[in-house]
Amino acid sequence: ASFAAAPIEVHTATRDVRGCQALERGYVAASEGGVVFLDAAGVAEPALTALDGLPETRSYVVAPVAGSSTQVWAGTEGGLARIEHDQAGARVIEVIESAPLRALVQHAGHTYVGTWGEGVFELVQAELVAIAGPELAKADRITDLAWHRDHLVVASAGAGAWILAGQPEPLAGVEGIVWSLAVHDDQLYAGTFVGVLELGAGDARTLATQDARALASVGGELWIGSHGQGLIRLDEDGGEGEAL
Repeated sequence: ASFAAAPIEVHTATRDVRGCQALERGYVAASEGGVVFLDAAGVAEPALTALDGLPETRSYVVAPVAGSSTQVWAGTEGGLARIEHDQAGARVIEVIESAPLRALVQHAGHTYVGTWGEGVFELVQAELVAIAGPELAKADRITDLAWHRDHLVVASAGAGAWILAGQPEPLAGVEGIVWSLAVHDDQLYAGTFVGVLELGAGDARTLATQDARALASVGGELWIGSHGQGLIRLDEDGGEGEAL
């Protein structure tokens, strides 16, 4: 018997991107198909996967390691990885296993991570130390983290958002699923199913009505990554502005 020769193709889901960051030279993206580094022209290197040492291939968040020009944190389905990326390529140099790691923020030498199913942790000497959250259903399903006015802010899929300042302090007017957080002009914003909320002292003001899956403060402007309505810029007066 004979078989027609055909190339063997390996398909990874690198087009399904969950997070990305700009680096000093190029970009890095977390995707369903692993962690991908790109140069300034957008040319991608081969994806890093579990076969290359990641805790799991499916990745959710990436961030440059504070104080390093060559290292990146990656949050994956199986935990946290530290990646070295230089002229020799990318390689995993440290792995800390955990529940699916969805969020990461660094401040003043501290690194905090948010997991899906086990809550918030601080990375202390290569170990994840749990930080107590509110005693609410689904408060362990973390979607995003931010640092605002000397406090860690936590967003969840089902228990709203809260400030960790000794004891967890729920943010007024923020309930249910909160997809994303952003600090813009020293003001805290939350992206939710019902829109973008500007979080003030004891209240929340709705500024836009999209299902706001991602928020980013870029170049003095706040941008909304929506579900089904593209990328939208928030006007200076808080209204919905330019859409891409």
